[in-house]
Amino acid sequence: MDGGPAEAEKPEEAKEPEVPEAIQKMLAFLDAESCHEKIRILEEMQDDLTEHILNNIAVSLDLSLEDDEDGFERIMAELRMREKYESDRGDRL
Repeated sequence: MDGGPAEAEKPEEAKEPEVPEAIQKMLAFLDAESCHEKIRILEEMQDDLTEHILNNIAVSLDLSLEDDEDGFERIMAELRMREKYESDRGDRL
C-alpha cells in the first residue's frame, strides 16, 4: 500500500463522553460513606441541583419528595437526623 487516502482516514479513538460536573458531584454523593460527607457534598452542589438530581439523591436515601416541599431541605434534614445516630461502626440506617 502506498499510504493513500484509505490509510489517512483512520477513525479516531472513541472518546468517553464528558460527564457534567453536577452529575460527577451526585456520583460522589452516592459514593460517600458517611452522612457527614454526604452533607458536605450536598452543600457544595446546592447551586447546581436540579429536580432530577434531587429525586435521584432522595431515592438513594429511600425518601419520597412531595411536589410542594423543598427537596434540598428535606434531604438535608434526613441526613442530619441520620448523622446524629450514626455510630463509629458505620451507618445502621
